[in-house]
Amino acid sequence: MRLDPEELLEEAQRPVARPGRSFLSQKPRRKAFVPAVLFALAATAASVVSWRSEGFREAWIGNPQSIFGAGQWYRLFTGMLLHAEIGHLLSNMIFLIPFGGLLTNYFGWRVFPMMGIVVGLVTQYLSLKTYPSGANLLGASGLLYVLFGLWLSLYYRAERHLTRGRRLLRILGFGLVMFVPSQFSPTVSYRTHAIGLALGLAAGAIYGLFWKEPRHLLQK
Repeated sequence: MRLDPEELLEEAQRPVARPGRSFLSQKPRRKAFVPAVLFALAATAASVVSWRSEGFREAWIGNPQSIFGAGQWYRLFTGMLLHAEIGHLLSNMIFLIPFGGLLTNYFGWRVFPMMGIVVGLVTQYLSLKTYPSGANLLGASGLLYVLFGLWLSLYYRAERHLTRGRRLLRILGFGLVMFVPSQFSPTVSYRTHAIGLALGLAAGAIYGLFWKEPRHLLQK
């Protein structure tokens, strides 16, 4: 189906016939953020240890030679925990905690941590498959972009009380802010970001086909 930009803008400006809210207007519960916080604490602890111990870092970091050559598949997960330095860690966790928590709160633990981490592992696998044997991949940015993709797909599904144009414009605005880098860095794996986002969008779209809106969560 072809999307006409003028048609979408016109549709976005039409009055909304149904209530301008969904169950997403419900205030999130604090306990929903526990899985994301636990992941962030594990990533912080693992990263700090890796900064102090070269041996620990080399035993946990993700690289094609160790994973595909030696069969050390655990590195697909442990590599997500390790970060190069404090700025790298904070830049990932500052978004992973809120988005992980929101996904858990509104869409359930099957989306995060379960689906999010599984798709994150697939992202690590596919990304590392494109790297030479001596390369290293560390950090949770692949997982973070999976969560972005899941949120966008499920947000579009959940906000059906809004017109298609309004939903698409909001998603586009989010994407322009979050996905277009202000500057490029040779140490950032943009391919991992792209793979994670694509897999997250696809996983969210598939899950959305079977997901039922929890109408009991709507505020009275």
